[in-house]
Parts: sequence; structure tokens; C-alpha cells
Amino acid sequence: MFHDYVSVERYMRDRHQELLALGARGRLARAARSAARRRAASGAGRPLFLLAALAGLGRALVNVGRRLESRAAAAASGSRQRNTAICKEQPTAADC
Repeated sequence: MFHDYVSVERYMRDRHQELLALGARGRLARAARSAARRRAASGAGRPLFLLAALAGLGRALVNVGRRLESRAAAAASGSRQRNTAICKEQPTAADC
């Protein structure tokens, strides 16, 4: 039942190596959590803010584009009416 000195020493070395590896994994995990917290504190909100700002700018540009299209359509319909009026008054081959 009793273990000899060599087997006990081997067991203690293996256990010591396991404990060292466990400590190293713990330190790596803490360092990763700390780095993630620093990244979150330093600029995690910025990409979301940037995306929201770009989305707002996009909506504004779409609204401006719609207004310009409606103005262009109104101007085109008004010019067609004038052109047809000119054609009725002075019919030429180039205007009609």
C-alpha cells in the first residue's frame, strides 16, 4: 500500500505542473477579460454611434433626392405644357 519515494515524487511533480498550467490559464483568462473591458470602455459605443450617424445621413440624402426628383418632375411637366402650347401657337417640325 505504501508508495516508494520515486512514485510520490513523480506524482508531486505532475501535480505541480497541473497547478502551474491552471494558474497560467487563469492569468490568460483574466488578461483577456481585462482587455475586453478596456476595449469596451474606450470605444465600443463609437461604432454604434457612427452607424447611427451614417444611417441618419443616408435618410437625409434620400429625402433630399426625393425632393429633387419631385421638383424635376414638376419642372418637366411644366415645360411639356409650355412646349405643347408653343407647338399649338407656332407649329414647327423641331418643336412638335
